[in-house]
Amino acid sequence: MNEQGNKSGFLTPLFSNLKPIGVVFGDIGTSPIYTLSIVFSMVKPTFQNVLGVISLIFWTLVIISSIQYAYLAMKFSIRGEGGVIILYRFLVSRFRGKKFFDRYFIFILILVISFFIGDSVITPAISIISANEGLKLAYEIDQGTVVLLSVVICFLLFLIQRGGAGKISFLFSPVMFVWFLALGIFGIIFILKEPKVLLALNPYFAIKFLLDNKFEGILALSGTILSVTGAEALYADIGHLGVSPIRKSWFFFVFPSLILNYLGQGAFVLSHSKTELVFFGLAKEISDTLYVPFVFLSSLATVIASQSVITAFFSIIYQSIVIHIFPRVRVEHKSPHLYGQIYIPQMNWILFSVILLVMFIFRTSENLGHAYGFSVNVVIAFTAISLSLIFWREKEILFFLLSLLCVFSSLLYLVATSTKIPHGGYVSVAVASVPFAVMMVFKLGGEKIAKALSPMDYYAFLELYQKIYSELIKNKIKGTAIFLVRDTNRIPPYVMNIIGQGIIYEENILMSVRESGKPYGVEVYLTDVGNGLKIFIIEHGYMEFVDVAKIFQEYDIKPVVIFYGIEDIITKNPLVKFYSIIKKLAPSFETFYNFPPVKLHGVVTKLVV
Repeated sequence: MNEQGNKSGFLTPLFSNLKPIGVVFGDIGTSPIYTLSIVFSMVKPTFQNVLGVISLIFWTLVIISSIQYAYLAMKFSIRGEGGVIILYRFLVSRFRGKKFFDRYFIFILILVISFFIGDSVITPAISIISANEGLKLAYEIDQGTVVLLSVVICFLLFLIQRGGAGKISFLFSPVMFVWFLALGIFGIIFILKEPKVLLALNPYFAIKFLLDNKFEGILALSGTILSVTGAEALYADIGHLGVSPIRKSWFFFVFPSLILNYLGQGAFVLSHSKTELVFFGLAKEISDTLYVPFVFLSSLATVIASQSVITAFFSIIYQSIVIHIFPRVRVEHKSPHLYGQIYIPQMNWILFSVILLVMFIFRTSENLGHAYGFSVNVVIAFTAISLSLIFWREKEILFFLLSLLCVFSSLLYLVATSTKIPHGGYVSVAVASVPFAVMMVFKLGGEKIAKALSPMDYYAFLELYQKIYSELIKNKIKGTAIFLVRDTNRIPPYVMNIIGQGIIYEENILMSVRESGKPYGVEVYLTDVGNGLKIFIIEHGYMEFVDVAKIFQEYDIKPVVIFYGIEDIITKNPLVKFYSIIKKLAPSFETFYNFPPVKLHGVVTKLVV
């Protein structure tokens, strides 16, 4: 376990920790815009129900956001990095050698990543539409206009990704600071008008609400989970910002602001019995003059929240490519200084197109709320169960008991949100099924092809190579040739096809670029075997950008040719056929790692599988 972050005391001035407010909390910070309106579309706003719903939201924020993510999950990092893939690494290390876990861990990881992608479709849609719906209280506009405005904003948001959204990220933290400040102040104003709402902090009202309402209570649960959308960002972003700044920002500013606002909205419902656009109704009653600027601020906040989702989406795709569970796609690194600023053109416009479709299908934040929740709950449940397994394995009894509370809570929410699947939740499940199918085919198909290639053992290859090298005293080709292999201990057939024909250069390098199992860091190993043969290995973190051409310069390697293998697959197996199509559509390994293109020479190996 490793905790990394600002080591200063908890009394560090808030302004020194502004960055997490703009980077981490955009998604969870905009949830108050739509959560209560959606919940009260399912249950009547009676006094007991209002207290029950607010109590559920409060304790959900405590258990899932504060205990599960801000406290427990942050205990596990690798070189300060967090997220579902990091947690997967910890699980694998704790249960290595256990047949059941060895077999199913990668399947579970693929499933969780797929649902994360499914969640990435609904979040920007509900955030942007819900903010623009606030205009309906100031102007006479219909929902169609709201949707069109949301589409325009969404298009502009995805358009700026190409230039690198990091160029305007300096605006995120100040905007979100003002946003959370406004949330807290607006909440306090209505709490003072209806102080009875503070009773909702007692968990009795949450439990009583669930026991009294039965099925309606389950429906309400499926709505209250919206209050913690984006909670996983607390853990996923610790590598960029550190544990301490995120925890401080959460516990001393963001969490209180959210609770005050939800309590204030509850007080507004108690005094008005108004359940449509609760958030904006509260804001309009406080000030007519400031209302339109506040709606504009809401739109900015939801754009920032959506940007966080897009950045996380790009990041998880990139990480999945590097650990060989997702096909390669073209990745553009937008900053030489900040690893997280990447742009994936194909994925950018695919995500935009699906979000656009979702906006036109569901049209309102209420409809989107009924579709939202199941996918994000899969990720939350995976985190909770993983934590409990790790703490159990490490015999950390107190933390294990706390994680069991998180498991119970997440599974309860998973059951509740499963009721949404027939009412729109199927969209995120359908979206998740596409990357799941692609990743499973890519993983299983790749394993079949690797087996069919029948690579040669390194020592057998070395014996054959040395014999041929010594025989070709005068017929060696001048210069350096590089042979790309995945594993230097298992030499693919194409290498033998070339060397076996007597095509040997003065210097021959077996080169492997592989993922190290860590988030960051690049390690280079160059070993001279003798007789003109070298082993060149680059190990890199799965969040690291590797520029091979630059490394060649650093190590004074000047290849005249770089050979790589291409499989010509002949098969009747549907799985392998699909894999073959994916491989043909994907950019090559060589392009992904920025090999000098003029030096590359593909060698075809025909495979019958």
